[in-house]
Amino acid sequence: MYSVVSELRKESLSLRNRLQSVVYDSKYVASLELAVPLIANERCGLWYVPHPDGTCYFKSTDGHNEVWNFSQRRLNLQLFDHLKKSGGFAIVDSTRKGKLIPDALSKTIPIWIAVMNGLNPNVNDPKLITPTELISPSIHSQIESKIEPFIAGARDLIPDSTFDSILKPMYPMWIYPGKPIPTPPPDVYPVYLITSSKKVAATQRVTHEGTSWYYIQGSGDDHELWATDLPFLSPQVFWDVYPELIGESGYLDEYSDVELKEMITWIYERRAKRQQESLEADEASLVVTRVGDTGLGYAQITHNVAYTQLVKDHPDHQIVILSKYYRVLDVPEKSSVVQFTIDEGKKGAKQLRDLLPKLITELGSQVIVACDTGKDLSIGVILVLLAQRYTTDWIRLEQPPRINKDVIKQHLARIQGVNPSRNTLQSVNAYLM
Repeated sequence: MYSVVSELRKESLSLRNRLQSVVYDSKYVASLELAVPLIANERCGLWYVPHPDGTCYFKSTDGHNEVWNFSQRRLNLQLFDHLKKSGGFAIVDSTRKGKLIPDALSKTIPIWIAVMNGLNPNVNDPKLITPTELISPSIHSQIESKIEPFIAGARDLIPDSTFDSILKPMYPMWIYPGKPIPTPPPDVYPVYLITSSKKVAATQRVTHEGTSWYYIQGSGDDHELWATDLPFLSPQVFWDVYPELIGESGYLDEYSDVELKEMITWIYERRAKRQQESLEADEASLVVTRVGDTGLGYAQITHNVAYTQLVKDHPDHQIVILSKYYRVLDVPEKSSVVQFTIDEGKKGAKQLRDLLPKLITELGSQVIVACDTGKDLSIGVILVLLAQRYTTDWIRLEQPPRINKDVIKQHLARIQGVNPSRNTLQSVNAYLM
């Protein structure tokens, strides 16, 4: 009996059921048709928005009971660009079975909104708003008592210029399957917090548009644990190959898990080969994000890069490549390019710590650093250069400054849309202090 139940549970959590559930939930998000940018909360939210207008990173752990937190590492200041351009935005996330709203949407982001509204000199309104259907008055009151200390701790990290032309408070509103879209009150910037997955007590069999499968709430979460046979699989890869996997209903065809893995792998490898051939034909270079007017820049390296094209595009820069997968090709013995094979994750952060002492001393004033994500190891090197050479307003220093963790945080706060890991930041701190 136990083996039968175990086998049924394994079948219900199959790859096809997971991806089918992702498609189902993404259709719900698309059906809302909100007239504001759709922002995916990394990492889970990326599964439910095929083409997001941007990303953010709010951790559910910062909303867990008794450990509520305003993260000084994850300021998400890039969201203010959407406020200025569109007058609001929506953030998409999901959560696993049994929960109505993920903690990131019910507590972490409301804390962030209250703190930012309190810091905004045009608003100065740190009122905390939480979903009353989920958060009790007692919990709300406990979180509310922390807002003023959070504001005090963040005040020196965020320049007032962040709030230029932000003349109204942000106002969170929650949307989830079965709940109508709320109407925002006047004189606010609406922030729609969308839970893409419907709450279910257990895996359920559903039929939609002629297709049947076991629905898994929050099935995209922690994909490294359920896609071990597809190490390259990510939200971007899935949505890239998705059009070739679906039938007329817009859902996946009736593949077995083995067939589905083979199809995804075949499509991915074919497309990757074509992309590489196209890149080589175009001699594509790096897409670089500049760090103000400092002469520094960072990039994601997603393919092998031709040396001749790279130095043609960036003739005055030293180029640092930190990648496990890709290289600059045909680099002459004496050149402005240095490259290191470095792993991702915790192992890569340790390798960076060992590398920094000999790397930094060789770098001049015009530097571009690329890594596999464009948001982690490369940012670690950029932070070291900023902290050693620039004020927190990014004005070049004449003398070496005194460096502490607050200085590093202030530099990081100004680099929008990046999220270096805790391990990378620890390597930066260890080198600088």
